[in-house]
Parts: sequence; C-alpha cells; structure tokens
Amino acid sequence: MREFDIANGSGAQSALLPFVLQAVPQLGRYKADAAACYFAFVTQLLMFGGCAMKSLLCMLLALCLLALPACGGNVQNVELAEWAPSELYTDEEIEAAVSVVKNYFRAEFSGCTLTHIRYPGDEAAAEFEEWAAQYEADEAIVLYSSFDVDASGGDGSLNPNSTYTNWKWVLIRNDGGRWQHKTHGYG
Repeated sequence: MREFDIANGSGAQSALLPFVLQAVPQLGRYKADAAACYFAFVTQLLMFGGCAMKSLLCMLLALCLLALPACGGNVQNVELAEWAPSELYTDEEIEAAVSVVKNYFRAEFSGCTLTHIRYPGDEAAAEFEEWAAQYEADEAIVLYSSFDVDASGGDGSLNPNSTYTNWKWVLIRNDGGRWQHKTHGYG
C-alpha cells in the first residue's frame, strides 16, 4: 500500500489536495492541516476500497468539507458601530479593516460569537502611529470588538461562558495596500 506523504506531496492523490484546501480558504491553519490529514486518509481508502465504499466515503468527505467552515467563529450578526468622518481613512478603508477582522475571527475563534466592532476614531492616531512603527509599516489601524465565548472556551485559551469587551485588533498596511492582521488582545 502506497503512503500519502502530505509534506512531500507524494501519491497520485496529492494533485487533488490543493483543490480541496482551496475550496475552504476560510479555514485556519490547524483546521486546514486537519482537513489535509482527513483527505489523505479518505483517498487511501478510496484507492483500495470497493465501489460502494468509494461512494460512501465521497459523501462523507463532502459533508465534512461543508461542515468544517462552520467550526469557526460566528460573525453573522456583528454590530458595526458608526464612526465620525475620518480624516485618516475613508469609510471603505475602515470597512476593509473590519472585513479582515471578521475573516480572521471566523477562521480562528471557534466557539465564539463576534458581537460588536468599532473604529475608535482619529483620536487614536498616536496609537496607530506607534503600532505602525512597531511593525515597520506605513500605516496601522486599531479596531475594538466585543465577543461572546461559549462553554468550550474557544480554543481553550479563553474563559468559557464569558464576554470579552474592548478586544483590540491591530492591522497594518504598506503603500495603501491591503490591511494585514498583526495582533489582537488586551493591552
């Protein structure tokens, strides 16, 4: 029996792996690794199983891939606080930063529900400059959020059944490009 080596990409089925992982781009790094391992296991069974087993495994694989994105954080009903007109960023630039936070939360905050995001206003410009300097970037923006944690405690690092408020998200960019998440938390 041929082994599937994910690190080296050996095996005939390795050509399909990028398509599987591309189909679920919102998965975090650990979930993507789990999906790759599961995919390797299922493809080994498909190669050596009978027709009925192949059909059953294909259906199971499809169900698992559809269910994996649901394992992330919930960003369905996030309240976005209104902000005063900014002289630093356009509304579109702030909304783009909010999207980065939502995508990161969805991918990495399993068992949590994002409830609120706010831009602190241009009054925080000095803080933006400090973060930009720390990360050697042209610009930085900070957003604040609130979120609820379910009984699982998220990934285990959060307090179960709790609410976090004023959770800071630091994003940077260079040359007016796309915002990139750099850090988050209190402090």
